[in-house]
Amino acid sequence: MEIKLLNNIITAITVIISTIVLIVSIIFGILGMFTLIPLDPTIFIIGMILLVISFILAGYLIYQIKQNNYRAGYLFILVFTFNSLSLIFLILSYLGLYQVLELFLFIAEFL
Repeated sequence: MEIKLLNNIITAITVIISTIVLIVSIIFGILGMFTLIPLDPTIFIIGMILLVISFILAGYLIYQIKQNNYRAGYLFILVFTFNSLSLIFLILSYLGLYQVLELFLFIAEFL
């Protein structure tokens, strides 16, 4: 009984962390896209630390899938999608719009 409660607590913490990181990274990503200057690097560092924690906890969700807890499988897909979107928006907020446009032009030169 205690193990099931612990699994549910870890699953809830994983979903909460990934949701918070997604919301914050979308807000700062949009701010970073509309401004020509990059945002504070501490936002990027804190977001990346929370993303690493969330990916580690998502690994625990994979362990739960192996224990025939298929609800954790659906939550893993949700958490992995949230983390991927958060990573994109964190990079956008860190670089700012001007550097992102330069990056796209640099990549387009080689295509």
